Amino acid sequence: MRSILFDLDNTLIHRDKSISHYSEEFVRFYKRLFNRPVDSSWIASKIIEVDDGGYGGHERRCQMLSELAMWRDVPSRQQLLDHWFAWFPSHPIPMSGMIHTLSKLKSIGFKLGIVSNGKSEVQRTKLSALGIISLFDCIVVSGDIGVKKPSPEIFMLALDKLACEPQGAIFVGDHPQNDYIASLNVGMTPIWLSGFREWPEGTEPPIQVVDGLESILEVVQNLTNHTRDIKIETE
Repeated sequence: MRSILFDLDNTLIHRDKSISHYSEEFVRFYKRLFNRPVDSSWIASKIIEVDDGGYGGHERRCQMLSELAMWRDVPSRQQLLDHWFAWFPSHPIPMSGMIHTLSKLKSIGFKLGIVSNGKSEVQRTKLSALGIISLFDCIVVSGDIGVKKPSPEIFMLALDKLACEPQGAIFVGDHPQNDYIASLNVGMTPIWLSGFREWPEGTEPPIQVVDGLESILEVVQNLTNHTRDIKIETE
């Protein structure tokens, strides 16, 4: 194993916590347009309900927000969309242990990559806000290339950039189909980050499962013990 690639939302970024953070800004920004006091945690629960871990779509979120019975003056859906893009991508909340995990993997010689679905500007703004771009040897975003997960092409493009064969790479992500199964199908070793999505019934269960980023260090040590002598210490 010589390369480790990551999904972004709900893998390196805690999306629900980021939404909760955004909801505080949403209430502050739109407070003058409300017809009553609005709690940011209530707004967060409404957004998370339709967000589906980033797969719910912007139109669905904007429609839901515009239809809530809290408005004295209702913003247009375009205004709601513009506010989201102006604030949300630049204020992501990282997963616990993100910096430690990435820095440790980098320090022991792994090449690191990201394969993410989404608009290029949005996903790269998140990475810039997290301050981790310099840790990665390749960043592949579906918006740049017109191909998205679970298509094998997006994984193979990242592997080409890393000059790494699939069997020499690990992929970490939260989505059973788009991350775990898709990377397995191209010959990579997948690690499923649990806790965000249910594993689909009738699908062969994952072999490598973690419930947090720092747990990846132990899994990687176990995987690489068969190929090279690496000592990974958790802190």
